[in-house]
Amino acid sequence: MMKTGTSTLGFCLPQLGYRHAPYTPKLLRQLMQGNTSHLAPYITQYDSFDDHPWPMLYRWLDEQYPDSKFILTIRKDSETWFRSINTHAQRRGPTLERKLV
Repeated sequence: MMKTGTSTLGFCLPQLGYRHAPYTPKLLRQLMQGNTSHLAPYITQYDSFDDHPWPMLYRWLDEQYPDSKFILTIRKDSETWFRSINTHAQRRGPTLERKLV
């Protein structure tokens, strides 16, 4: 989930030796249009992913890659998370992710 430390996690994973996929708006747009043909080739290039669209695909990913691991990042409580995401949304304005959510 966004605003739960995913950027920090994405910074740390390469330092631990993982090939980490950056957030890719183009990938998200393609998925929103129903185009999934590019997913498998994209996924095979990396060991770790964060942010959108991956939280929405974890069940599919788990079926496709049975030995995969998932890290659930959370905030202290829902109010803290909501304040963070609200502040973030006000700073950034309308985004592709907000349309998706």
